[in-house]
Amino acid sequence: MTHLIRLLLEKADAFSPRNLLWINLGLAALIGIAHGGALLAVRANPTPDAAAIESLASISLPLAGLVAIFSVLALLFRGVQPASLALQGFILAAVAVAELVWGLGLLFRGLPEGAFSWSPGLFSASVCYGIFMLSRFGVPVQIKSTAIAYFSPAVAVVLAVFIDIGVFIQLMQKISNQFGG
Repeated sequence: MTHLIRLLLEKADAFSPRNLLWINLGLAALIGIAHGGALLAVRANPTPDAAAIESLASISLPLAGLVAIFSVLALLFRGVQPASLALQGFILAAVAVAELVWGLGLLFRGLPEGAFSWSPGLFSASVCYGIFMLSRFGVPVQIKSTAIAYFSPAVAVVLAVFIDIGVFIQLMQKISNQFGG
């Protein structure tokens, strides 16, 4: 099992910084479209979920903007790549920690009322990627070379998968109960 984990981490490490910047730019664009679009929709036609959407967008859109700006700068100017990737690592890791706290809240306090959806795997991938970016680009070399830093994305994904599955099961139970199951 350790061999498989090490192999997967080596594959992830093989991505060039330039490719990671393109990935981060794409993720920032998707967040901008999704959360910006949701924000525009609830501003045009208020819903009961408007406050939650506005609250999330007030955090996610500026962070996505920072990631996008620093991705573009680093793609244009190689000299800023290390600093840009480090900043993005901190942003994405902070988001990963917030996601873990949110996921644990869903798991232990239950799902929110109203519209709620869950995409199994997306939560786990997002948490893992944020920790990967921090562990590879946001920590000093002395820390980066430790086993804890190297394997932290694997630890993060294991924790996230348990939360991911737990929330998905709760959602399926909720849907089943709504249909009389």
